[in-house]
Amino acid sequence: MSNKNLIYQLAEQAGIKIIPELEHIGGRGFLANHDELSQFAKLVADIARDDERKKILQKSNKQL
Repeated sequence: MSNKNLIYQLAEQAGIKIIPELEHIGGRGFLANHDELSQFAKLVADIARDDERKKILQKSNKQL
């Protein structure tokens, strides 16, 4: 999955409104309040933690 698709998927999960018309004129097509932004940040952090765990496990398996 591309990063752009992942961002849109996480934004949708967080309840952020996507406004495609703004992107057509060079703007950012997202509209969110504080709670939605907080939820988005939590989702991103979860993915980052999972990715780091995988890297650590792969590294430890190679050392064995």
